[in-house]
Amino acid sequence: MEHLDFTDRDPSNIQKCVSEKLAYYGFDLNWTSVVNRMIQNILNEPLDSNCAGFQLSQIQKKDRITEFEFCFPTQSVTPEKLKNIFMEHADSDSSKHFANRIGSLDFGVLDGFMKGFVDLVFRYEDVFFLLDWKSNYLGKRKEDYGLNALSAIMEKDLYILQYHLYTVALNQYLSKRLPEYTYADNFGGVYYVFMRAFGSPAEDRSGIYMDKPSSELIENLSNLLIRFENGKSG
Repeated sequence: MEHLDFTDRDPSNIQKCVSEKLAYYGFDLNWTSVVNRMIQNILNEPLDSNCAGFQLSQIQKKDRITEFEFCFPTQSVTPEKLKNIFMEHADSDSSKHFANRIGSLDFGVLDGFMKGFVDLVFRYEDVFFLLDWKSNYLGKRKEDYGLNALSAIMEKDLYILQYHLYTVALNQYLSKRLPEYTYADNFGGVYYVFMRAFGSPAEDRSGIYMDKPSSELIENLSNLLIRFENGKSG
């Protein structure tokens, strides 16, 4: 997905890329048609059921960053402090349970730098989104990639914490570079795409987890996570 042109309408170009990557990583080329079909399904799947044209196949290369790298300084971050922020914004038993899981993480005081990579950042109609590809095998049935199953794996594997960190980083990046940017108006949310769901027919297909953290939560996390030289978030 990193090397594909999502808007390329020539299926042979996608197939060529797929076969090259399968060969490079030592997979049998018999998988070419299967992977090619999966990718076509992903690119043409509406990301929002209320907006049929909102598809990755509409995102040009100039409107995307693959492997978006971030790095910001941190100071005195602890599991307990993270837990308290998530608990403050918890609105369900599930989110309270997740906050407690964060509090039980086994790391000491985090001083230094937070560094990472986001699989994809893209822009659609002046709104920015981040996306993470997941290849997790969750089962053979379509319900194995339904909302309940995806919510469970997002919590179990701490992907929820991951995308909050990603959102903090992207929000900081955009606010520093775009004078008119606001989180409320110009950040659209987070997508986690579980790719194995897209080998199935289109009927009732699932496999996409979406969320947009509240602006208050992201502001509080930013104030905790990012060490600003002037002592204030910017």
